[in-house]
Amino acid sequence: MRPQFVLLLSALCLASVACGSKPAIALQRADLAVARIAQGADSTQVRALLGTPQQASADTAANEAGFRLAEWQYPDLTITFDEDEKGQLFAIAITGRSFKTQRGLAIGDPVRRLRQLYGEPAETTQDSFLYQVNDDPSRMLGMQVVLEDSLVTWIRVGRLMRVD
Repeated sequence: MRPQFVLLLSALCLASVACGSKPAIALQRADLAVARIAQGADSTQVRALLGTPQQASADTAANEAGFRLAEWQYPDLTITFDEDEKGQLFAIAITGRSFKTQRGLAIGDPVRRLRQLYGEPAETTQDSFLYQVNDDPSRMLGMQVVLEDSLVTWIRVGRLMRVD
């Protein structure tokens, strides 16, 4: 009876490993929030949550992608606003270990954890993964993760710029 129990237990373990590799849930709009700052926030709301930024800068003219952006820097976090849209949140970049994505991805995590949390990306380059929010008709909302030596070094959520 004991050998059958061990065989059954082994089979269950193998099945759970195989079933455990289910694909991650597609990127959702709710995944684009960091530090209680969600898409749709504006600079007034960000300042109320995070206080005065350490540094702030703003474009005086549109960049190559056609956006005029303002950037606020905090420790381990950079917030970008669309100046032409009344200071609406454009994107959030996680630059240090103090912050994580909604699903728990942090700077320094291995690419294996990134794939466990988010599945396969929509696009990849040699050093970055791009995930897009599937229900966004503009195809501009998403997350970009930059890697170095298979470790996460930078995470950006929100609107993604593409310059063709």
